[in-house]
Amino acid sequence: MRLTHKQTDVGSVLHDGSCLLQQTSLSDDEQRRTVDNQLTLLSDGWEDLRLKAMDRQARFGIHIHFQNSELQQLPTGV
Repeated sequence: MRLTHKQTDVGSVLHDGSCLLQQTSLSDDEQRRTVDNQLTLLSDGWEDLRLKAMDRQARFGIHIHFQNSELQQLPTGV
């Protein structure tokens, strides 16, 4: 759930970085490469985290489903 809330923050940073790259204030090629590399690292890292979170959520759902199936098999009134 917290991951969803941070999506906006990450998107804002990526947007601001993209705007920075488009500005003429970054005339030095090394500065441009540095900013571009940082944006790529952030984007790739965020995507990796998002995919891991989705995988974990799916595994958690399977675990809950299995537990519910086990609970239903227990005798009632014990």
